[in-house]
Amino acid sequence: MSSASVPTADRKPRGSFGAGYFDKVWLPYGIAILAQLPMIVLYARELWSRPHYQFAPFAVLATCLIAYNRWPRDKQLKYYRSSWSVCLFVMGIVCCLAGYVFLSPWFSALSVMLLVSSLLARTVDSETGRGMSIASLPLYVALIIPNGGDYTLINWLQRLSASVTSSTLDIFGMNHHLSGTLIEIPGSRLYNIENACSGVQSFFTLLFVAIVFVIWERRPLFRSLVLIAAAVVWAVFMNSIRIIMIPVADYWWNVDLSVGFPHELLGYGTLTLGILLLLSTDQVLFFLFGSGNNPEQKTGRVSRLLSSMWSNLVEPRNEEQANSKRKNWRRPISKIGLYAIWSAAILILLAGAFQFVDVVRSYSRPKFSVQFFSTDVTKPFSQADLPLNMSTVGPGGEDLKWTQIDYRAQNRSRGSDLGLRSDTWIYETPARRLRSTISMDQTFPGWHELTTCYRNTGWKLTKRKLLYSTIEVDGDTVQWPYIEAHFQKDTGEYGFLLFSLFDAFGDPMWAPRNWGTLNSFFIRAQNRLTHRIRGSLFQSETYQTQAFVSQYGEFTQQAMDEIRSHFLVVREQLREEFLAKRAGKPLRETTPQKLKDEATKP
Repeated sequence: MSSASVPTADRKPRGSFGAGYFDKVWLPYGIAILAQLPMIVLYARELWSRPHYQFAPFAVLATCLIAYNRWPRDKQLKYYRSSWSVCLFVMGIVCCLAGYVFLSPWFSALSVMLLVSSLLARTVDSETGRGMSIASLPLYVALIIPNGGDYTLINWLQRLSASVTSSTLDIFGMNHHLSGTLIEIPGSRLYNIENACSGVQSFFTLLFVAIVFVIWERRPLFRSLVLIAAAVVWAVFMNSIRIIMIPVADYWWNVDLSVGFPHELLGYGTLTLGILLLLSTDQVLFFLFGSGNNPEQKTGRVSRLLSSMWSNLVEPRNEEQANSKRKNWRRPISKIGLYAIWSAAILILLAGAFQFVDVVRSYSRPKFSVQFFSTDVTKPFSQADLPLNMSTVGPGGEDLKWTQIDYRAQNRSRGSDLGLRSDTWIYETPARRLRSTISMDQTFPGWHELTTCYRNTGWKLTKRKLLYSTIEVDGDTVQWPYIEAHFQKDTGEYGFLLFSLFDAFGDPMWAPRNWGTLNSFFIRAQNRLTHRIRGSLFQSETYQTQAFVSQYGEFTQQAMDEIRSHFLVVREQLREEFLAKRAGKPLRETTPQKLKDEATKP
C-alpha cells in the first residue's frame, strides 16, 4: 500500500529560488557590512580608547556563538519574509548613509548592528521556528552612548562609589574625609576614586554578561528584566567593595592595591564575584517564581502581550506548536525583496567608495573628530590689516574717529565651535567713551550663530534682529545681511553684538531671521556634512566678522548707531583684505615704520 508524502513547511516552495539561495541572501548583507569596514575601523579605534567598552570583541563573539548555536542547519528554507527585518534593514541603510554623509563612525557602527539584526531576523531559529534577531542584542551594548552619555554615567558612578565607600568606612570606624571623589584617611594617603577605579568597566561588562546569559538560556521576559537590573545593582556593589579594599588593605595591612598587578587582580576578582552573584540571582528567581512559563498564570493584557512577544523570540516551542505557527506565516523572500536588498547593498558600496578618501585620511589623526575642511582654508591676518586710525560717517553725517589700541591672534584646534583662528582688533572712540572689539573669525562650515557662543559664556540674549546693508560685488549692488543682538547680565552689564558672514568667494552669507530649535537643527546637520558634499550643495566654508561692545548701563541710540557704522565699514575692509589674500595680493603693504607713522597722524 503506497502512501503520499505530506510536504512540510521547511521544504522549498515551488517557484522559489533554486540552489544558491543561501548565498543570494547573505551575500548582499555581507557586501553592505564590508563596505563600511573603513568606518568601523575608526569606530573600533575610538571604542578601544575607552576602557569601559573594551569587552566589545566578546560582544561580537557572543553574537556569532548564539547565531551558530541556533543556525537552521537541517532546514531547506533558512530565510523568509519578515516585516521586522525590513524595518531593521531600512534603518540600517539610513544610518549607513548618515555615516557617510556626516563622516560619523557611530552611525556606521549602528548601521552594521542593524544590518546584522535584519539578517538574523529573517533567519529561522532551529528551535523556535522564528527569526533570531535577539542574538544580535549583545552588539548594542558596545554602542557608544551619544553626547558623552558614557562619561556622564562614569561621573555618576564615581560619586555613588565614593559615597558608598565613605559610608562603609564609617561602619568600620575608619576616620576619613570625603571631598567629591577624593577620600583622605589620616596617617595614610589621598585616594582618588576618579583616577583609581570608577568601576564603570564592571558596570558595562556585567550588563553585557547579563544580556548574553538571558538570551543564551532563553529566560522569560520578567526574569530577564530582573537579571539585567540585578546586573546594575551588583556592578555598583562590587565596585564599592573594590574601592573599599584599597584603603583598607593599605591602612591595615600596608598592601598597595591601587596600582599595578594587584589592582588588576582585584578588579578581575570583583568582576568574577559579580558574575557569580548574577548567576545566584537567577537561581533565586527560579526558586521564587519557577520557570516563568506557566500559561495559566493570570496577568494583565499588556503583560501577556509583552511576555508573548519575548517568548516568541527566545523560547522554543514543541513541534506541534511550531508546525501550526510556521505554516501560516513563513514564506520565502520574493524576487522583488531580494532585488531591493541587492540594490541597497550596491548603493552602500558606491557610497563607501565615494567617501573612501575622506575616511582613510582620518586614519592619520590620533583621535577621530569632526573635520569640517579637507585642507587648511584659513588666511593669515595681522595687525596691519586694519588701520590704526579710522574715520567713519555717523548716522547724522558726523565724522566718527576710532583708534586701534590692541591686537591679538588666537589659534584653536580643528572642529572648534569658535573657529580655527580669530584675529581681534580693539578700537576706542575719543575719551574712551566706547570700546569695540572687532574680530575676524575663521573658518566655519556654514552659518555660525554667534549668539549661542555668547550665551554659553553667561550672557542672556534679550533681543535679536536681522538687518541689511548694501555693498558692491563685481559691479553689482547686493544686500549683505547682518545680525544685531542685545545681551544683558545680572551684574548690570549690557552687551551689543553685530556679526555677519561671507563665503570663500567673498559673497555675502545668507542669515536666518530667527534662531530656533528647528532651523538650528537643520543648519547644524548641514554644517556636519563632509567638505566635498557640503561644497557641492552649499557653501564649502564661511568667514565671520563681528563687533562687540560691553558696558555697564544701557546703550543709547547714538552709541548703537556709531558702533553699527564702524562695523559696516570694518567688515567690508576685512572682506576686501580676505579676497586680496586669497588672490595673493594683500591690499595694505605696511611695514613697522609705516605703522608708527600712521599712529602719529592726527
